[in-house]
Amino acid sequence: MGCAIGVYNGQTANQPERNDDKHVIVRAGYPYEFPNGQVLEMGASAYRGMFNVTKAPVVPVGGGPAVTPVGDNNIRDQRVGAYFVLYPQPFGLQGEYTYGEGPQLSADRRSIDRSDLYGGYVQAMYNLKCSKYCLSVFPFVRYQEYYGGKKHEANSPRNVVRELELGFEYQFNKYLELTAMYTFTQRTSALATGPNPYQENYGNLIRFQLQWNY
Repeated sequence: MGCAIGVYNGQTANQPERNDDKHVIVRAGYPYEFPNGQVLEMGASAYRGMFNVTKAPVVPVGGGPAVTPVGDNNIRDQRVGAYFVLYPQPFGLQGEYTYGEGPQLSADRRSIDRSDLYGGYVQAMYNLKCSKYCLSVFPFVRYQEYYGGKKHEANSPRNVVRELELGFEYQFNKYLELTAMYTFTQRTSALATGPNPYQENYGNLIRFQLQWNY
């Protein structure tokens, strides 16, 4: 069993601390090996802190002049999560679910309050061994959802994400690997500047990643 505890500034990546309040995070995981050698790892994590929200003028629902949302800029940011990983041998499965509270723009866009957030993902993959042209090929499929404030955007607008992803990882050797992914996505706009409620956006995209390990 492994455990960890950490302290960090809580203002997301590449952002300076803005309220001198530190986030505290704890995590624990436990691996179990089946008689056939396949490993299942399960664990949980939690963190808690105060997040400083960036505010900007926004048009309230129904129209009218833009107003800056009222409310404290420092809002409690906390969540708990659980995960599992069945390491591929050759079939694998993993998933994670998170629930908590964080800053979110109100439905009328006049204030920023602490609101519920939740989401998670599940992924299935398969390890295809290569003997001549590569080490392994990992085809995978993943579905993920998230409902809650997008705290790193101004005013922390409510964000809804639903995505289905299909892809594969191709390991040329232990030093070089290529990942290709096709995503079907549905999400709300993160920009809450117009007079209408958030609009649902739909789209497809393809991504590639070439990784060198050393």
